[in-house]
Amino acid sequence: MACQDESLSLQEWVDFEVQWETWQLPRTYSAVEYIGKGAFGSVCQAFDSETNGKVAIKCCTMMLLYADRALSFYTELSLLSHFNHKNIVNILDILMSPFSQNIPDSSISFYIVLELCHRTLYELIKSNPLTGCQIQSYISQTLQGLRYIHSAGVVHRDINPYNLMVDNNEIIKIIDFGLASSEVSIGYVSTWWNNTPEIVLGWPADYRVDIWAVGCVLFEMVTGSPLFTSTDASKVLTQMIDILEINEFDWIDNIQDKRLYETAKTCKGVQKNHIIKLVNSCSKDLTSFLENLLCFDAKIRPSAKLALEHSFLKSFPTNDFIACPVYHDYVKGINVSIEDLKKLIFKRIDNFNDK
Repeated sequence: MACQDESLSLQEWVDFEVQWETWQLPRTYSAVEYIGKGAFGSVCQAFDSETNGKVAIKCCTMMLLYADRALSFYTELSLLSHFNHKNIVNILDILMSPFSQNIPDSSISFYIVLELCHRTLYELIKSNPLTGCQIQSYISQTLQGLRYIHSAGVVHRDINPYNLMVDNNEIIKIIDFGLASSEVSIGYVSTWWNNTPEIVLGWPADYRVDIWAVGCVLFEMVTGSPLFTSTDASKVLTQMIDILEINEFDWIDNIQDKRLYETAKTCKGVQKNHIIKLVNSCSKDLTSFLENLLCFDAKIRPSAKLALEHSFLKSFPTNDFIACPVYHDYVKGINVSIEDLKKLIFKRIDNFNDK
């Protein structure tokens, strides 16, 4: 049987109709209004009478149906509970209706209550050209959040304009930690922003995949269009060689994939559209910064701390850094059962509500 929120009686829960779904929430929430779709389900804004303010509520459905989905959900809950930083969305509550005891665990809906952020960075990019000051501020804040995340030994692995929220005070909030890990799986490929050279080529990768993603986000903020638009490894590698500053090509002999090896050999030395040409109206500081973030060789790609010290961000000094305690609650192994994950999720919810 699933755990439940026993602090509220059944009479204190109310049904809300949201996009043809029935949500069950405490009476303290009202004016529930659909605002979008998240990684795990619908997202609404609501008024919370206890705090006298608006919040975001994410309804997470079928989290206990498959092990991979349950693992992502557990990771999201654990990390949001672990982090405490101005540039990471703040989790306020985790709810589960008391009615859930009468339905299969796989059908339970969980409700994550978060601070409300009205816009994604993607929406801002598409609505109007961003000012230079906005670009610097948003990138600086994203890197500050990542510096904190990385200090906990965590790699986000899915930094992109959809997962960067902006509140009404122009504060960046990093969201969606379902793919986060202490390491980056070899051969792992996600969205356009996260296909780094080392991932495409099947080489070991680390926290610097997040730095690369920030470079891709910066390019999109400046130009209004994504830098890479394919998840096909050969096409992405071709484009990388075409636009990035690559002075040495001895790495080609280390490519195990035959198709990628032939692609690299064919494209070697045929650079047509250096990235500086793609942002030719921008300052030298910006182009230099962009090249640093999008360094082909991960070993010399900067950390978040070093990136924040670049002259492009000199107007946004960061002197108040406090590291995050190292996060240890990873679920290791590929054969974790759904039953084990259920127990971990329910325990995490109980621990959060006991705070």
